[in-house]
Amino acid sequence: MKKLPYLIFLLLIALLSIPKSKSIEIVNVSYPSKIWYGDEFRIEWVCSGLNETSSFLTIKGPREFTNVELERDGNTFRWSPLVATSLVPGRYEANITCIDNETSVSKSYEFVVRNLVLKISEVSSNYEYIYEDDILTVEVDLKEISDTVVSVTDVEWKLFIDGKEVEKDAYYQTNWFLVTDLKKAGLNEGFHILKVVATYDDKQISNQTTIEVKPSLEVKILSISPTEVKGGENITVKLSVTYHGIDILSHENTELDVRLGKKEITNFWIDDDKIIFEAPKLAAGEYSLKVKVTYN
Repeated sequence: MKKLPYLIFLLLIALLSIPKSKSIEIVNVSYPSKIWYGDEFRIEWVCSGLNETSSFLTIKGPREFTNVELERDGNTFRWSPLVATSLVPGRYEANITCIDNETSVSKSYEFVVRNLVLKISEVSSNYEYIYEDDILTVEVDLKEISDTVVSVTDVEWKLFIDGKEVEKDAYYQTNWFLVTDLKKAGLNEGFHILKVVATYDDKQISNQTTIEVKPSLEVKILSISPTEVKGGENITVKLSVTYHGIDILSHENTELDVRLGKKEITNFWIDDDKIIFEAPKLAAGEYSLKVKVTYN
């Protein structure tokens, strides 16, 4: 009976003297869980264990990568393609394996490559054409593409015409709509570059298009008959007078200032799309006819 405690003591000594094996681990993993398509991408990790370690990486997703060539600094490994254009938008799984002699350990990490797509769907106004004093509405389709396609609503918008930022209101209704008053922009007749800039989640994207702006009030002399007259003879002038494309020659709010040379013509009458007046008595020669229109 006296020998039993001694045997138990020896057994405990033997168990405590067994050396522990050092296990290999994947530590200090650094990678972006979300990245924009085209931005720099980098994944880095450390294989913690004995000195003789190696590692490999596989990427699974919309585009797959195997036998990836890794950079190594001691037990630190990294993969950094030039840009994330190597990774098309979608959800990916990075599988990291560390090997130490015959021992290996693997872990998986998910990340998402996103892309932002901006499309100018339509540029419209209150009329068939866009006029200098018009209200312009720009319909914009903005979507984030990854493993899903979603419309983006939390956005900061800017609107530029010919490089100059203009005031606008923005609202969302299935698509985004940017509304601006062209009268405040002071645009002239002709072609202009309209640019839309969106900022979403620290990502900025833009798109642009060309718009044609027409004069709100347009006056054209279509014909003069006759072109050679004597004082006292009638002159018939065919006119096109439009506001926002609508004929206003006979409108009560239309005022005409007609001059032949320096002579103001005050006595004239309107017949459909023509004005008729008696030629004043002027010295022989050539005179220019000017018609100025005011519309209130």
